[in-house]
Amino acid sequence: TPEVNDVALLAANLFTGGQETTVRLLSFALRALGERPDIQERLRNDRDRIPNFIEETLRFESPLRAQFRMAKVTTEVAGVHVPAGSTMLLLPGAANRDPRLFENPTEFDIDRPNARYHLAFGHGIHQCLGQQLARLEMSVALPALLQRFPTLSLAASEADLTFRADGPVNGIRALPVRW
Repeated sequence: TPEVNDVALLAANLFTGGQETTVRLLSFALRALGERPDIQERLRNDRDRIPNFIEETLRFESPLRAQFRMAKVTTEVAGVHVPAGSTMLLLPGAANRDPRLFENPTEFDIDRPNARYHLAFGHGIHQCLGQQLARLEMSVALPALLQRFPTLSLAASEADLTFRADGPVNGIRALPVRW
């Protein structure tokens, strides 16, 4: 039987991770829509594009900025010797802009055929448990927003946006929009 404190810490981690990353993902999606009326129009006309839009948003602006991992055994990563016990800092956003995997990685492309190859939710045994819930929440929220707000645009310039600079979560502090 697990200790009460361990269960409470796990529950808090799951709640925070699930809520915080989805909020950040939604803000990045709204920013993309506000900056690109052409994408809004394409998504309004073809709702089947929304899942790939979500994946491209995750690839382009990962809600998780950084993760730490400890090597349990001595290994090699991309030709670099990593001794057992070493702590590594992983940067999913950097990996998601790798030109060896993503053509024109600095462009936001809702038709990107391999958009889902991103690492925004981790990989392997370190994948986010809530990734399917986040995708589901976005697939419900985006069509509702597009239907409710047919003239969605940003009410602030890029220079006026402020971003979180604390901790491993990447995000916009406030995103003023108009409709």
